[in-house]
Amino acid sequence: MKYYCIKNLIKKSLFSSVLLFTFSSQFSYLNANQDQNKNQNKNHEEIYNLRNRANNLETEVEKLKIEVQKSRDVRRSRVSGVVATAGYFGLGAYYDGSSLIVLQPEVHRDLGVLNGVRAMVKHDVEEWGGDAVDNMIPHIAISGYVESQAEFQSMHDSSIKLNSAELDFAGWVSKWMTGYTNFGFDDRQTPLSNFEMFLGFITIGNLNYSDWFLTAGQLYVPFGYFATGMSKIGPLPKAIGRIKERTLKLGYYNEYLGHTFYLSGSAYRGKLQNSFSHKEIDQFATSLKLRKEWKYKHSPMIYDLTFSFTNNLAEADNLWVNLKNQNNFKLRRYAPGVEAAGKFTIAKTSFRVEYVNTIKNYSKFDLTQNGHAVKPRAYAYEINYDTTFRNRPISFNAIYTSGNDIAVAIPIKKQYGVSATWHVYDYTLLSAEFANRKFYSKNTVVAGNAFDPSAKAILMKSFTGKNDKIASVTIDVYF
Repeated sequence: MKYYCIKNLIKKSLFSSVLLFTFSSQFSYLNANQDQNKNQNKNHEEIYNLRNRANNLETEVEKLKIEVQKSRDVRRSRVSGVVATAGYFGLGAYYDGSSLIVLQPEVHRDLGVLNGVRAMVKHDVEEWGGDAVDNMIPHIAISGYVESQAEFQSMHDSSIKLNSAELDFAGWVSKWMTGYTNFGFDDRQTPLSNFEMFLGFITIGNLNYSDWFLTAGQLYVPFGYFATGMSKIGPLPKAIGRIKERTLKLGYYNEYLGHTFYLSGSAYRGKLQNSFSHKEIDQFATSLKLRKEWKYKHSPMIYDLTFSFTNNLAEADNLWVNLKNQNNFKLRRYAPGVEAAGKFTIAKTSFRVEYVNTIKNYSKFDLTQNGHAVKPRAYAYEINYDTTFRNRPISFNAIYTSGNDIAVAIPIKKQYGVSATWHVYDYTLLSAEFANRKFYSKNTVVAGNAFDPSAKAILMKSFTGKNDKIASVTIDVYF
């Protein structure tokens, strides 16, 4: 009997435990569902609040956009143009001003101005918004420089000069039209009292939209490279190859993935009249420039190659200055010339070489040197090393340049020198240079004949034949 009672008691206890466990599990499940529902409701509430805040922010942003546009419209209505120094448009480098308009290469100054326009567009997009180009404000960028030099040839021969000064104006008047002119004097070319216009041209083009551009006016034709790091002496190829004319120039400029391709050509009448076609636009010059930039073992590498051709090298400025007043000097035939230049940069060191050569001799009735028909040619080698001194860039340069049959253009037969140029302050350069120049001998005679065969020699020059050592200190201020 006891056995059965105990058995029933055990069964009841087990049944009660099962019921209790089942009830507890069910209760826990219900509590968990309630907590989950509470969390979900809380999350929904937070999402709803965030959406409301986002909508409110979007509304505020739209209001701000409207206010900004109104402000732009007001500013545009009040401003008819912008006149500023080139640095305002981001054209100037922090230390040396090497990107200023006034320091753009002389031979391709129009391309420098167009690149300046691109900087202006970038500035205006940041200032006015994406419609800056279509609803543009005319700009005038002012740039220039003043250069003073102390020169020492011996203990008893020294001088202080205002070497040159220049004021440049570049105007961007519409989406496709730019204009440029500069005024000043160069003591090495004109008297101190002469203040004249050097260059002036109009360019149709915009490199933001097209690689093609057209330039008309007075500018240097696309022949040669003529760059140098020296301040006193320059490459002799420049003396027989740089040509300034009133010309029409067509250019194509393209940059893509570190490659630059630049092709240009000019047509002009010329300053020295040809005896048989003195009223025709029958002279031309063309130039091709290739450039590539890349890195090798974390060092920047750059090469620049330039090739040029002209059908009359007699138009070079130095030659023309010596011949222009010589009894209406005329040429029986043109003297075609070629130029090749290369610059290779490895990290901080650059090597530069340039060569200009007259393809055919001048007519013996036009120009002679010591009795023979001249065939001018010149070359230059230069090395530059850039580093820093007192946290300011400094450049060390060395050049050797020489020529043959160039006495009619310049009395120097060869020259070499070294220099150091320090960017002592923003837009301020301080240069020290030493040079050795070799002049043509005393017996050198340059002669030219007029178109009339009976005319006598019209040009005779005497030379010293001496070595000339010269030291100079130059300070340049750019703006």
